[in-house]
Amino acid sequence: MAHDEQTGDGPESVARVIVATLGKRNPPVRIAVGSSYKALMQLKRFLPDRLVEFVMRRIYMKS
Repeated sequence: MAHDEQTGDGPESVARVIVATLGKRNPPVRIAVGSSYKALMQLKRFLPDRLVEFVMRRIYMKS
């Protein structure tokens, strides 16, 4: 996670998403910023929670 935080999208990316969302009549409750988080949100839509949590553990709990 620390590596992702250090090498992830900058605040400019988040600011662009916020500005684009401000103009929407019915904005979504949550918005993923960055391709990896968008992919995770898609996984969460189609896979059971336990499987998504398993994938997240495999990614972030490497020793």
